[in-house]
Amino acid sequence: MWPRQRLKRQRRQGFTLVEILVSLVIAGVIMVSLTSLLIEMLTTERREADLNALSQELKMAMDVIAKDLSEAVYVYDGDCLHSTCSERANLQPVKDFLPQYPETMHPVLALWILEPLPYDNNELGYFWHKNAKIPSNCSTLPNWAQEDCRRLQKSRHAYSLVVYYLDTQPNLNFWQGPAVLRRYVLRKYKHLDGGLSDENLWWHEGYVQPTTYATIGNPSAISSFALWPYDVNTRGLLQGQRPKGDIKPEADREYERYQDDKDLAQVLIDGVDLGIRPLAPHLDTTTGCPKTPAGLLPYRRTAPTSLGFNSFYACVQAGGASTRNAATYVYLRLQPSGDAIAGFDSGRRLEMATTVLSRSAQYKNPE
Repeated sequence: MWPRQRLKRQRRQGFTLVEILVSLVIAGVIMVSLTSLLIEMLTTERREADLNALSQELKMAMDVIAKDLSEAVYVYDGDCLHSTCSERANLQPVKDFLPQYPETMHPVLALWILEPLPYDNNELGYFWHKNAKIPSNCSTLPNWAQEDCRRLQKSRHAYSLVVYYLDTQPNLNFWQGPAVLRRYVLRKYKHLDGGLSDENLWWHEGYVQPTTYATIGNPSAISSFALWPYDVNTRGLLQGQRPKGDIKPEADREYERYQDDKDLAQVLIDGVDLGIRPLAPHLDTTTGCPKTPAGLLPYRRTAPTSLGFNSFYACVQAGGASTRNAATYVYLRLQPSGDAIAGFDSGRRLEMATTVLSRSAQYKNPE
């Protein structure tokens, strides 16, 4: 056979086994690279989505806190809330008159707001007031309730005590992260649905009016924001029993709450970080509060540093907003979990801070 004919015959035989194997290896490397790139792109997209969702949750939580502070007529500083302060000399701190939650629930921020009646601002779980209305005829009520009814018809407002707790042992079947932030509200009335006769104006257990007419049936008793729940004249305690509270995560609690009168400390956000972390340069290294120029009133922290965390705290200026406008600085830090944690190094956390100017309580009396 001639050499040229032999060459044509070899060409018609196709690729050799070695050539095929080399091609498969090259194709496999390319496919693995493309698959890895695709997986990395999907992981990055999912991580960014998780971080964005976490950022939105953090913003919504801070919006709720800022809204409360913007409506606050009085904000307690840490001394008045946890130990003793000049406004409450020789008196027990405010935390001793709040619900007896487990020791792992730390009250961090407490303030008084003025809520319109009936209670129809129920976006945080107070849905059982959905049929609420103010009594139209006070004369049909018992004598002990008539005066309160007339005040209610006139003012159509009532003071509510809002307390933010950091729960360091949350139920992880429902929540994520080492801690959750809870919002508890002590309202004046149990219910205002008009069809319960004298029960319509029953006050919550443990509630004491922080202004004149502090208790039912005792119009001479007068309390104040700073001294609550003590009488400003006699320094006698006006609270008969501490209010009730609950932390159960069930969604529909209407019947149970109506029966046992336990208000839910609603979870505002989970995934709250714990521990002490470096503070920003503009903050005081001892308290974590903003530094103020000479001549201005300093900030006072609401959560003592002895609690061992700086993930959620507030700082109140002007001695607790006693009779003048006051600025409150709030700081909240979250710990990313799941895919979102891959986007953070060990020294970073998702954090947000804001400063809110509260309204004054001076000359404001809804009664």
